[in-house]
Amino acid sequence: MTVDYVNSGAVTKAEPLRGAVDRSRAVAAVNGDFFDINNSGAAQGIGVRAGELVQSPVAGHTNAVAIDAEGLGRVIQVHFDGTATLPTGPVTLTQFNNMIQAGGVGVFTALWGTYARERAVAGAARVTEVAVVGGRVDRVTRAAGSGPIAAGTTILLGRDAGADALAGLRPGDPVDVTWRPKPSDGGGLRAAVGGGSVLVRDGVVQSIADASLAPRTAVGFSADGRRMIMLTVDGRQADSRGVTQIEAGRMMAELGAWNALNLDGGGSSTLLAPGTSPASTRRPAS
Repeated sequence: MTVDYVNSGAVTKAEPLRGAVDRSRAVAAVNGDFFDINNSGAAQGIGVRAGELVQSPVAGHTNAVAIDAEGLGRVIQVHFDGTATLPTGPVTLTQFNNMIQAGGVGVFTALWGTYARERAVAGAARVTEVAVVGGRVDRVTRAAGSGPIAAGTTILLGRDAGADALAGLRPGDPVDVTWRPKPSDGGGLRAAVGGGSVLVRDGVVQSIADASLAPRTAVGFSADGRRMIMLTVDGRQADSRGVTQIEAGRMMAELGAWNALNLDGGGSSTLLAPGTSPASTRRPAS
């Protein structure tokens, strides 16, 4: 049995968890990361499926659960490493198919979907978008585009200082773009999904300053990484008050998790297993 990341097929296309599960024929799944609610729907953290980077994290949202090529799980941080080599020299890329940080340059592919890319640079004073086809600039515009990105086309999108770094490009200029996920432990990634607070680290339940009671979703692993534990706790109902993040951590430790991560909770919390019929959720599954 293998573990992987599944979604609707596009970073910005939301759907109930059931759809992704049925297509992938998963035997069990939980909702994944926090997301750009009421806007693009893009998850905030890393997404890696079958070894391919689907999206990078937004700034400051690097916690993740990950599976390596041998099927072993771990809770780590996953960063992004990308470079666009321009005629004037290399430019560091800050995001991949996600919201672009201040002064940054993001890269977008067909995996983003059809949602308007102006969301990724909302509030920027200056924007430059560059379409790269076959290693050369195809077009340069001063606004973020919309609609699907054609296969074989890579979009570079800069905001403010990032826009200035791209502004000198002209059609026909050579541009080489590379990217990869960058795990904090240097290990390989077959699958990864972002999340929130670390609930359990090296067998110790973490102290988290959040006393709110809510539905919770968590994923963790045994000390050897060979056993995955998925937990969903209902809440906001008369017969289920929900739990705090510390309580969720205690529950994960009791279930055998040596390391565990909090995923999106509240109305997104969903667990699918054989014979279940859950309410819908919107985020990628682990």
